[in-house]
Amino acid sequence: MCRLDAEGNESFSREYPDLSFPEGDRDVRLAADSQGRCCLLAGEELLFFDRDGKALGKADLSGKTITRIACGGDGKVYLYEKTAEVIQNRVQLFLFH
Repeated sequence: MCRLDAEGNESFSREYPDLSFPEGDRDVRLAADSQGRCCLLAGEELLFFDRDGKALGKADLSGKTITRIACGGDGKVYLYEKTAEVIQNRVQLFLFH
């Protein structure tokens, strides 16, 4: 993970050798909030990072079909889940600590 400033210069870079994605899984999504924190949705996990790229934790999303992710400046993470019942979307909420 890295951060670039407005001129495209790297302000930090961090590697996560223990972070792996299922082979062939290209459905990875990233969302950031106004405080620079971000969430990475990969497979059936939601990973949380602070503004410096430090891993804060993760949430297990096994069995969920998440179609969208968004972070709010208030520390809330919104996940839109596609449910089996008549294609109804449901919002799930996680909080940054």
